Amino acid sequence: MNWPVRVGLVVCLAATASAAPRDDTSPQQVIADAARKVVKLYGAGGLRGLEGYQSGILISSDGRILTAASTVLDADEVDCVLDDGRRYVARLVGIDPRRELAVLQIDAADLPAFTLDPDPALSLPGTRVIALSNMFGVAVGDERVTAQRGVVAAVVPLEARRGAAEAPFQGDVYVLDCTTNNPGSPGGGL
Repeated sequence: MNWPVRVGLVVCLAATASAAPRDDTSPQQVIADAARKVVKLYGAGGLRGLEGYQSGILISSDGRILTAASTVLDADEVDCVLDDGRRYVARLVGIDPRRELAVLQIDAADLPAFTLDPDPALSLPGTRVIALSNMFGVAVGDERVTAQRGVVAAVVPLEARRGAAEAPFQGDVYVLDCTTNNPGSPGGGL
């Protein structure tokens, strides 16, 4: 079973992560394994209701993090907290403005990381999913991120606008039956 990676507010924009559990793996084991690969990020925010926190996913064992490009990353320093409570300063490596994705780097090694599939197959409606993020900023230090269970309700082409402009992303997105756009959720894993 492939677990897609959700980055952004509501839609699947990135790739799929292969966290293929064995048939004898329990959902709790899958959640615990995947949660070790989700980080908590703290940066700019606090003005006009903008949150100063969000989530990210480890995509390499040497500290590469994929997250949503947002105002949180506008800080001089972005703090990164791993699942075990270790803290690092993350530096911005690059931003993809079309997909609203950012890559950060921390100075760490031998970290658990998702393996990204460059050619992901979309999940079918009815596929069970688990969303992992630091929603509402409730997880601090070594506290585990929040896990939400849900289902892919539909896979549809995105036809969206932001005000008068078309959304820059064009492609298929997941419509889920759970809310994954809570404060702190951008950049989390699905």
